[in-house]
Amino acid sequence: MELKQLRYFARIAQDGSLTKAAGVLGIAQPALSRQMRMLEQELGIALFRRTARGMNLTEAGDRLLASVAGPLYEIDRATRSIGKPDDRIEGEFTIGMPPGIGEVFGRSFVLLVKQIYPQIRLRMVEGNTGSLQDWLLRAVIDFAVLEEPAADLRVSQRCVRDEPLVLITQNSAPDCGPLDLEETSRLPLILPSHHLGIRRTINTAALAAGLALTPAIEVDAPHLAMRLVSDGLGCAILPACFAILAESHGPLALRAFADTKMNYRLFLTVRDQVRFHKGRAETCIADLLGNAIGVHALKAE
Repeated sequence: MELKQLRYFARIAQDGSLTKAAGVLGIAQPALSRQMRMLEQELGIALFRRTARGMNLTEAGDRLLASVAGPLYEIDRATRSIGKPDDRIEGEFTIGMPPGIGEVFGRSFVLLVKQIYPQIRLRMVEGNTGSLQDWLLRAVIDFAVLEEPAADLRVSQRCVRDEPLVLITQNSAPDCGPLDLEETSRLPLILPSHHLGIRRTINTAALAAGLALTPAIEVDAPHLAMRLVSDGLGCAILPACFAILAESHGPLALRAFADTKMNYRLFLTVRDQVRFHKGRAETCIADLLGNAIGVHALKAE
């Protein structure tokens, strides 16, 4: 088994396509396919399910990826750092965020990075909390912005944002001050689905009040939720920082909740292995990401 075969395997697993992986790696597709067959023959097990739509990992392939992704990540970083001055901040970093968060905070973060460290290359991806934690531990991403604190002891995290959830309504709706959850439960609600941290925060607050909030529509994408509010199909519950997105959907109004449990937090999370071994670059990126969220949040409120 050769190191390059494991690199090829990880690339195909990430792209889900032999053709795309071959293009990224800069090798011919038949040669890449041959390397994967050799790897599977050596291991004595199929690593991929080959379909007309691409290549999906088998259970064995998933286990192999979980085992090799971290070491490959470390080797690549170590190789790139050889011969570079210690004070040079460069490299490629992947940041994972929940749906919509990148739209609110991503631009400020990218502008900060490019202004201060123009040689750094960024990749931004979206996912729910569970997926982001999994990607982080498997070294698919370098940093994760999570809507809930991670329970895994292999990560370090800090809260970089704490703000209230708000009810977003049509501008014509009367504003009678802060809402209680009982009143909210009688409204046609547009809520994120259960796998997102926002929804779990809402459900926890409702449960504490002895209520169950049943949505009229479940929508994960904040822009779509606000579009539906603008169309008169219901009221959305979203973090206050998302108000900046409402500007493109016509006149919408925000109402606060009386319940202090209706708060939304964001946690900047990194694997301890990254924190202790990747040096100054990761610290700088983490600081800029936390700063971007704070700077942009002030503008959004």
